[in-house]
Amino acid sequence: MATIRALLLQSAAMQTPSKIVSPQRDVPQPDGRGTQFDHVDCLKVFDDTLEQEEAAGRASAFRLKGCDLLQRPGYLVWNEEFGAKWSPPDGTPNPNLWTFQVGRGENGWGNNEWQTYEEGIAKVKNGVLSIPVQWHGRADDRYTSARMVSKFSFQYGRVDVKAKFARTSGLWSAIWMLPDNPVCTAGGQSGEVWPWGGEIDIMEVVAKDPAVVHGTVHTETYNHLKGTQQGRMARVKDPDNWHIYTVVWDKDMIQFAIDGFVYNRYDNDHRGDCRTWPFDRPFHIIMNVAVGGNWGANYGPNGEQYVHHEEMRAGAADPRNTMQVDWIRVFSR
Repeated sequence: MATIRALLLQSAAMQTPSKIVSPQRDVPQPDGRGTQFDHVDCLKVFDDTLEQEEAAGRASAFRLKGCDLLQRPGYLVWNEEFGAKWSPPDGTPNPNLWTFQVGRGENGWGNNEWQTYEEGIAKVKNGVLSIPVQWHGRADDRYTSARMVSKFSFQYGRVDVKAKFARTSGLWSAIWMLPDNPVCTAGGQSGEVWPWGGEIDIMEVVAKDPAVVHGTVHTETYNHLKGTQQGRMARVKDPDNWHIYTVVWDKDMIQFAIDGFVYNRYDNDHRGDCRTWPFDRPFHIIMNVAVGGNWGANYGPNGEQYVHHEEMRAGAADPRNTMQVDWIRVFSR
């Protein structure tokens, strides 16, 4: 999700990778090895296949022989298993790992969104994080949700997130990343507000089309305000079920995948210009569910925005109003 003003956040120092990782639930044991392949041939297959898919009008993810998410993960450097090590009775997420951004933001967080973010909304129960949206009735016509920001940040690696997204029409689930330092100076220009520092959207789902997942990058040159954002979408057959959303990020490219199926790639042009590649700095993880706004809202015949707010009255009691996250794992490259 894009914001007009990038948020300068203090981040925790990146943990030193360890070759021995204590098992937690089904955390894979990294061995540091990976299968290699010919980048040129593999990526040509990627581009050719994607072109064929788009020409045929299909927005489905596809499996690439030899290109399935590049290498195996590597070393686990950070993970959040939600409740494995921190499980207070009230379900509060671990404050050692997360902070919360609250309020309405500037211009509805830059997208004319309708929700108010509050602490105490996101809860962990039975090993799963839930971020619900609730409509509080016509008296104040207020929507509440949560926006969580990791204290951990990293530069290059692979992040896997096992999640389900909210499905009530008008909601907008997102798991994404922003830089700790958004300043970019290039070509006699300088900026420190979004989108100069870049943005990596691990997954976004606008629930008016709940089977479509978007994976996108934004930079000063390529962003949605200009209509030049570098994103593609994949259609999932079973949006009510758990899926693993992945970003693989290194100095040459950023790849996006669902359940091991690559569906988007953004290449570094290696011009040394942060307006097209600001992805040479640490980024942190953000999770939130927005209501309405420029992208999330439904539009009536006269262009009016609306959401199905009656369905949101139940809040967390209705799973359609909630984004759920089972775990997040970050691996070195």
